Amino acid sequence: MTSSADFSRILPRVLIVSGRTAHGRRFIGDYHLHGAVSIIVPRVSGVHEMLDSLEPIHGVLLCVGEGGDDDLSPEQLEATRRLHPSDAAEQDSMELLACCCLERNIPFLGIRGGSHVLNVACGGSLYKDVERELMPSAAIRHIDYADYDGHRHQVRVLPGTPLHDWFADSLDNQAMMVSSYHRQGVRRLAERFVPMALAPDGLVEGFYDPDAYSPGEGQFIMGLQFQPERMRKADGFDYPGCPKVYKEFVRAAVAYQEMQLNVTLLPLTLGEKLAHVSRRRRWTVAVIVQILCPVGVTSSLVYAYTPSFFSSVPWRLPLLLSSGVYWSLLFLIRSYAELFLPCTPMTVVEKLFGIGLWGIGLGVITLMLSIVLGISVKDTRVLAGCTCVVAVFVIGLAAFWVWLARTYGGVN
Repeated sequence: MTSSADFSRILPRVLIVSGRTAHGRRFIGDYHLHGAVSIIVPRVSGVHEMLDSLEPIHGVLLCVGEGGDDDLSPEQLEATRRLHPSDAAEQDSMELLACCCLERNIPFLGIRGGSHVLNVACGGSLYKDVERELMPSAAIRHIDYADYDGHRHQVRVLPGTPLHDWFADSLDNQAMMVSSYHRQGVRRLAERFVPMALAPDGLVEGFYDPDAYSPGEGQFIMGLQFQPERMRKADGFDYPGCPKVYKEFVRAAVAYQEMQLNVTLLPLTLGEKLAHVSRRRRWTVAVIVQILCPVGVTSSLVYAYTPSFFSSVPWRLPLLLSSGVYWSLLFLIRSYAELFLPCTPMTVVEKLFGIGLWGIGLGVITLMLSIVLGISVKDTRVLAGCTCVVAVFVIGLAAFWVWLARTYGGVN
């Protein structure tokens, strides 16, 4: 019996897009997506639009795509085309699905025909019949219509790739035997991808995007021509690495889900962020901050300068006081928003402090004061000019306050 601890977290949702099974064999249930909820949909026109209707989706596994049923014999393929004349529209939908995943950085695993869709969607191209187009005299056999499960051929696994890491203990001189049941194949690999496995005739049997591969950080973009879940013997998998493909894919889906949850849980407005802070506490903080600003300016006058320092050059005092007004107004706007503008977006507040505090306050005003007062500038034109600069910033803050109040003051 399953313990309640197994349901302590919501599992990530993986969309599995399956091809038609006109050849009478079904393999969807063989995918080992332990730790994820599988949502299986057929390969139909408009499947890319399901991403929105089935949200949240944390991973996409595309099983069959390019050409629809590239594992069918010529007779089966012709019969399927008569029954399903919408292959072109379905193919376009598959490519749009891949593009949507790439745009949203959703973990994507293309198996067999799904790898073809991924490659084409990223700018690559395909052989329509590898055994005719890819050096027929030297080509190996990529499909045996009479032996769907049993047919194998050798591939060379390239070091430094995820595939090599998964099957490292099983490789014989960097090679292994993989399942093979396909007519089509990668002709030109899209630029973003790096090959992971090559057949003896040079055909790419596996590829991935190294810049978008970090399962622990929710990144996984990969295509495999062979089917690890079908590489079985009577006593288990052909290699211990076969289920690792799906384990790492699910790990990426889990990490992607956590990232999305973190984004969703971030407060969107100032009111949401301060929902657990009492109004009395907000008022207390606002008053304390407004007291500290003039006290800070006064303390700096007493501690650092003598009265004669300001009386000898009159524009020094207005410069220092105007900077105090700027700081006081900056924090006053923040306090006003916290008290009376709860619908203010957090992005606006972050920009207020990003620009007003770090950019202008510290980056311009404080630096300018440090230089002008630090070296005891006596030129009244320089001091007056600096004071005018600070005054412009103060006016800008006041204008921003008016805009903020008008924009979010009446929002409920």
